[in-house]
Amino acid sequence: MPGADYGVFLLAAPLIGVAALLITALASHSLGGYLWLLALTVFITALLAVMEIFQAPAAWDSGSPLKLMGRWATLLLFLWPAGYPLYLRERKQLRLDDWMKAAVVVEVLFLAAAGGAAAITVTGYGTPPPEKASQAENEMGPMT
Repeated sequence: MPGADYGVFLLAAPLIGVAALLITALASHSLGGYLWLLALTVFITALLAVMEIFQAPAAWDSGSPLKLMGRWATLLLFLWPAGYPLYLRERKQLRLDDWMKAAVVVEVLFLAAAGGAAAITVTGYGTPPPEKASQAENEMGPMT
């Protein structure tokens, strides 16, 4: 069974999530979209970890890796802020690269962006006041 090192993808998934969260927050101020993107980022990170464990030859040394896969999937799905850097550190047991330092940087960036996107979504930052929005509609005139 060929081994796979998804370390770069495990770092890229939250960074893509950062971009998606900020774009959604600034463009639509959608709380539903914000929550979906948070859940999607967490799910994709957990899925990549499970796929990596399944394909790592060292995971099969002691038999089936299903217990290990389930443990990390649960930790990443329900306690992502703690599980994400811990998994990237514990990859050494699977004889994969240690990405702990990069994971901490990515996690801090993701959590800061998620907090900023939440503030933008909840406060409606960047949307024109209601009186200016109706004034702009009236100025459009025959073009509409």
